[in-house]
Amino acid sequence: GSIQDPDPVVYALGKSWHVHHLSCDHCHKPIQTTVGHVEKNGRVYCPTDYGALFLPKCRGCGHVVENEAVCAQDGKLEGKWHAACFGCQLCKKPFPDKSFYVFENAPYCRRHYHKMNNSLCKGCDKPIEGPCAQTMEGWRFHPNCFSCVECRAPLTDVYYNYENKAYCERDIMIIQRTRHNVRAERRRTFVGRI
Repeated sequence: GSIQDPDPVVYALGKSWHVHHLSCDHCHKPIQTTVGHVEKNGRVYCPTDYGALFLPKCRGCGHVVENEAVCAQDGKLEGKWHAACFGCQLCKKPFPDKSFYVFENAPYCRRHYHKMNNSLCKGCDKPIEGPCAQTMEGWRFHPNCFSCVECRAPLTDVYYNYENKAYCERDIMIIQRTRHNVRAERRRTFVGRI
């Protein structure tokens, strides 16, 4: 029926309600007419609880993303961000050209992606995208950066590890002749692509 007394009235779920009779389904507080309410699945919520319960949260700051959300269009990155929160997860810098790298479902700039992915060249410290020489120790190099630490001769297949550095056969022999108890391990390089 109709409500005839002077108490404020709010319209919700297809009916008229006294404001003190209409409450949020989550916090159970009366709906404030100055703030309004949101209806979902036949229930009434205050805007705060509706946002907390149903709106996406920014993966950067954790707060509700109400209006303009940033997300990956290719679906390779889950979630949404505020535009101001979307940036490299390590250096926090934004992506001005809108391109970024994804590592373990998080966005990174080129350098930090390669740092996380262990694909920075141990020789020149730049990202490797393409052919890669990898050692048994897990070091990675651009093929033309993999060289003897002494003479800079390119190392292609066999190298010698001494004190965590790669040497060619000629230089490791010189070291072994001039120093006592030098033990260098002969190792092989794996060539692949990143």
